[in-house]
Amino acid sequence: MRARHIACVAACVIGLGSLLSCGGGSGSQAACVNPPVVRDPSSRHRLSYECAVLGDGQRSFFLAGAGGSEGFLYLPAARKAAIIDKLAAEGGNAIYFQSVRSHGGDGASSDNPFVGGDPSKGINDRVLDDWETYFERMDDTGIALFFFLYDDGAQPFGCAVPLSHAEREYIGTIVTRFREHRHLIWMTQEEFQNGGCPDPAARQRAIAAVIRANDSAHAIGVHHMNGQAMQFGGDPNIRVYGQQAAAAPGPVSRACTTRWEKRDGVIGSM
Repeated sequence: MRARHIACVAACVIGLGSLLSCGGGSGSQAACVNPPVVRDPSSRHRLSYECAVLGDGQRSFFLAGAGGSEGFLYLPAARKAAIIDKLAAEGGNAIYFQSVRSHGGDGASSDNPFVGGDPSKGINDRVLDDWETYFERMDDTGIALFFFLYDDGAQPFGCAVPLSHAEREYIGTIVTRFREHRHLIWMTQEEFQNGGCPDPAARQRAIAAVIRANDSAHAIGVHHMNGQAMQFGGDPNIRVYGQQAAAAPGPVSRACTTRWEKRDGVIGSM
């Protein structure tokens, strides 16, 4: 979708054009320097920084990033560098983007990593090499990659469930290539019900299962429509609730807090 976004993660992730966050947790914050983001072992309702290797237990992950960057991967190099510089300078710690924005998504026909833009020809490794240069810089800066596989409406492999071999191979290649980054959250698809498939929930579960099969560590989420409650609370792989919220910053902040407080009944598992 083309609306400006801001990400907020803890029990909920909310898209909006202002700075938000919601979270929880405890622990000393002084000794934990640029640790990885993980599913909090002490609470299924939040993410945290893993500081155990430093003898510092867990520290809550308070995610906040600037909006309007869903086409980040396909922007000119200078623009991508400027966004990273701005986030680092302003204290932002997250950026969201999509690997495929073509084939029914909001992007251009070239907004994908395929050879010649054709999914049947496989992935262009040079495109992934280019992404890696920016991912490494953001990871070293502590900026989390809020990594959507697909834009809303993007169907480069169709709607098949179970997923086709080609789609499983694509997801597996992307996940294994970038799973070593410490600050990473996988998202299946933006506004999953806008994908145009007959059973969008089944597709998200299938995508999440392939991600988990290739990455046992990082959190996985699904992005919901405005006002939609968590649809995947019982899924063993999906722990992050994302939402595009069409509201002013104040109401959105309150909504995030309310959903945090009612997480067992509204959010489902985190």
